[in-house]
Amino acid sequence: MKIQIYKDFIKALNEVIENSDEIVVFQSQFWKTCLEYKITAENISKIVLNAIEDFCRNKTILFPAFSIDIIKYKKFDLIKSLPTTGILPCYCLKSKKFKRTFSPLHSSLVKGPKSNEILNLKQFSSWGKNSVFEWLEKKNARWVAINLKWSEGCAFHHRSEEVAKVPYRYYINYYGKLFNNGKYIKNIKEKK
Repeated sequence: MKIQIYKDFIKALNEVIENSDEIVVFQSQFWKTCLEYKITAENISKIVLNAIEDFCRNKTILFPAFSIDIIKYKKFDLIKSLPTTGILPCYCLKSKKFKRTFSPLHSSLVKGPKSNEILNLKQFSSWGKNSVFEWLEKKNARWVAINLKWSEGCAFHHRSEEVAKVPYRYYINYYGKLFNNGKYIKNIKEKK
């Protein structure tokens, strides 16, 4: 069964990712897949991550790892703040193969040749200037939504709302403390 899931996933990646794509973002929801293949969340995460890493060997890959800890607890931990974006980003965070971008609300887990570019961004806001989302737009990244409707699975449209300065959105600042695996780093602010 595990081999079949891996093969199925590789086949799907072949259909949506071009050889010329240098940067690929994966946002996913796997509970239906777990039910269909009768497999645990950890096993599906392991198999899918192996397939993504094998298929995207020379590409930069990102997983949205959004967290609401700064809102709920007034703190954000690069390691301990669990993503609310599904089981795969949680598994990736535990794997320690990925680095997390600094954005307490809208961080990403990143791995690959362009990781340092992403990790060194100094954003104005979650969606604005120098954000991961602006960087993805400028680099013409591929966004792959797995088992998600576009309206549920891609936060990227908020970037266009910010750029267009739509009248129904406004900035909010969130304040808290930044930690790295429980170790206090500094006080922080996130502008959304």
